[in-house]
Amino acid sequence: MRAEYAHCPNLTIIDTPGLVLKPMKGESDATPEETLSMVKSIASPPHRLLLFLQQNCVEWRSSLWLDTIREIDPSFRRNMIIVSKFDNRLKEFKERWEIDSYLSASGYLGDNIHPFFVALPNNRGTTTNEEFRSQICQVDINVLRHLREKVKGGFNKEKYAPCIGFTCLRKHLESKLQKRYKEAVPATLALLEERCIGVSADLSRLESKLQATTDVAQLRISAMFHAASICTHLHHLLEGAADLDLELWGLTTEEEQKHSGIVRWPRITIALEPYNFSLKLYGGAAFEIILHEFHCAAYSMKCPPLSREKVANILLARPERGGSSGLTEAAADIARAAA
Repeated sequence: MRAEYAHCPNLTIIDTPGLVLKPMKGESDATPEETLSMVKSIASPPHRLLLFLQQNCVEWRSSLWLDTIREIDPSFRRNMIIVSKFDNRLKEFKERWEIDSYLSASGYLGDNIHPFFVALPNNRGTTTNEEFRSQICQVDINVLRHLREKVKGGFNKEKYAPCIGFTCLRKHLESKLQKRYKEAVPATLALLEERCIGVSADLSRLESKLQATTDVAQLRISAMFHAASICTHLHHLLEGAADLDLELWGLTTEEEQKHSGIVRWPRITIALEPYNFSLKLYGGAAFEIILHEFHCAAYSMKCPPLSREKVANILLARPERGGSSGLTEAAADIARAAA
């Protein structure tokens, strides 16, 4: 869930599936490993805060996932461990040492790491937001009253009171987020300044282009430069170049035919295979392949019958004219006459 508000930074909340030891009925046997891998992947980025929710019925010494949390965040600097339904556990504690031992996580988390213990209202019917907030505050008050009055000797208020209740959890989380936001301000400002500089440069460039459109002579010059650039690039490709991506721009003979929509040459029934037809080519190389394919198509056609008189009329009309070029022209005329 991505929360956005006009007067504060954005907040993204990711709710991952719970960690399990065995798959539920109908699930794959690999579900526990896949879930664990996904949770580790999501929790790995160092800028993310982690909220590890554990029910009150789980004893610290039998918590299966603390090792996983330590693997993701060894120092617990990003992690907040939350024990839910704390009110259901209260009647088990009769003396101060019992509740203090439980609140300290029995040494499993270290002296400087304290989990939060929360409880929510049991009545979750149709209520307004304000009523639900009021009910949460009342639950926190009742839990603290029970610890003070129902437990012999009470509990260590100075050490554990800031970790009991949803209100304390909310304040702690807000302070964590505020600290993260403040730490990110310099980098954020630097990024915004960089973007502003880039946008200003783009605007200046666009303004120059818009200004240039009012000058007809400048437009004509720009068009000439553009046409010259295209011609230069085309000449470079036809002369032979290997600086383009073959997978993107190169085509085999078969691919060329599919793109053109003409699978076979007119009046040609056999498959033509010009040299290097299987290579991806472009530019001048592709042009030469097309010429060779045309030669193959032309040589594969059977010349229709042509009378001596027609050939004589074409050849004798060019006596001593043009040398070899005259003979080439005569041959082209004969081919056209026979087509």
